[in-house]
Amino acid sequence: LVGANAGFMDMGRLLGVGLTAEHSPVLMVLGFILGFIVVSAEPAVHVLGEQIEEVTTGQIPIAVIRKTLSIGVGIAVALSMLRILEPSVKLWYFIVPGFIIAIILSFYVDPIFVGIAYDAGGVASGPMSATFVLAFAQGVADQWPTADVLADGFGIIAMIAMTPILSIMVLGSLFKARQKQSERRQRIDETQPCSTFDLIPMEQINGDVRDLLVVIVDRGMADNVIEYAREIGARGATVLRGRDARAKAWSTYALSLDPIKEIIWFLLPTDMSSKLCNALEKADPDLLGGNLTSFFVLPATSVAGMNTPFDLSEIDEDIVDQDVDE
Repeated sequence: LVGANAGFMDMGRLLGVGLTAEHSPVLMVLGFILGFIVVSAEPAVHVLGEQIEEVTTGQIPIAVIRKTLSIGVGIAVALSMLRILEPSVKLWYFIVPGFIIAIILSFYVDPIFVGIAYDAGGVASGPMSATFVLAFAQGVADQWPTADVLADGFGIIAMIAMTPILSIMVLGSLFKARQKQSERRQRIDETQPCSTFDLIPMEQINGDVRDLLVVIVDRGMADNVIEYAREIGARGATVLRGRDARAKAWSTYALSLDPIKEIIWFLLPTDMSSKLCNALEKADPDLLGGNLTSFFVLPATSVAGMNTPFDLSEIDEDIVDQDVDE
């Protein structure tokens, strides 16, 4: 309390008085910048963002939460400056429509965003807002000739508590729209016809043929599966987390992967991949640390990296034309 009274309160009030006297035409812009910056100093905002990122396993990054809250609080301070500069603008002009829109959006967005939104309204109106920004608004109202410091100097905390709720709801709507777009694109990909090709005999394939064994497991099981594979005779593995950018690319275009899953790649000779598949299928879940989600095998070669065993461009055009006509 001593620090708030001696530092934030006086400094916020003096800053409001000084900016109003010298920069009144751009006071709303300055208010937005001030609100945008102040949120970054709120300890509770950082804690909330870290908790959200941890619980959602990175699907909602902390940077997105911080920027969304900063924009929301910046808008709240800017609108509060408008209310001080224009006495005819009342507080309920913003509060009532804002909460009505937030309530309507709560029926559309995912439930996790509803909880985050209302929690964000509480953490954004923390000690920095209650001391520095409130004192700043009172300084502006005290300096502006048509403003009433008692009526117009207060209410900014209510605005700061409302706009983060609305901004997070809007963020949830954007996430929802992107999710629907991704699902629609996936449905289109599934319904599009694809050409089929005759299988090329193995003896016609040049190079050292290997298999790419892909194993999808729950988080924390990768080390156990790799150790088990070593006992079978398999060597070398690459582990991708579900949050990995490469795994996200897979989930966008082909697979539905849970971000908390782990993906293990084994590049093995064909006989070893078959042996490992049979062993994994019969393995004791207690030995692996849990049940395997899924695993599958893709053909690959060790020549010049992970190339396909053959070049599709070399396939007879008559076969392609025949398949397309069919």
